[in-house]
Amino acid sequence: MSNYDLTDINLEGSICKGCSFRGSMVAWANLKSADFTDADFTNAILSESDLRGATLTRANFTNAYLVPVTANPRQFSECTGLDASNAIFYSL
Repeated sequence: MSNYDLTDINLEGSICKGCSFRGSMVAWANLKSADFTDADFTNAILSESDLRGATLTRANFTNAYLVPVTANPRQFSECTGLDASNAIFYSL
């Protein structure tokens, strides 16, 4: 899925282990409760996306833009490359 416009995509509950979203526009997406273990979000834009309940184990967020996303910051504790200056979290 690299470098695609995935604006408004609904992946709620999906299994996307190891998927590549490298450079993709994943804004306004419903990503709730999806499994993104080992996924690659390098250079992706996830603005206004909902990640509540998503599994993000070992996901790569190098240079990803997450301003803002709906998620618990603890979900990102096992991720790599997350730059806090490129992330704002809304917890609902």
